[in-house]
Amino acid sequence: MAKRGRKRIEIDWKEFEALCAMQATLREIALFFDCCEDTIQNAVKRHYKANFSVVFAQKRLRGIGYPLYSSAFGN
Repeated sequence: MAKRGRKRIEIDWKEFEALCAMQATLREIALFFDCCEDTIQNAVKRHYKANFSVVFAQKRLRGIGYPLYSSAFGN
């Protein structure tokens, strides 16, 4: 029996995490991967077993803290 529906898009999770660290919005992330926002939310739920907002908040912290640390200590 053949599978139904569209083929799932491939998401590079390192790029996804980098976009979250840059505080890109869900819409901007969807545009980057050339898909709709629902597709991103569903893929995040499958990959991380958590909602987009939870994952985004965790990954966003990497983008906030490091620039402050590096500017303070000159790294």
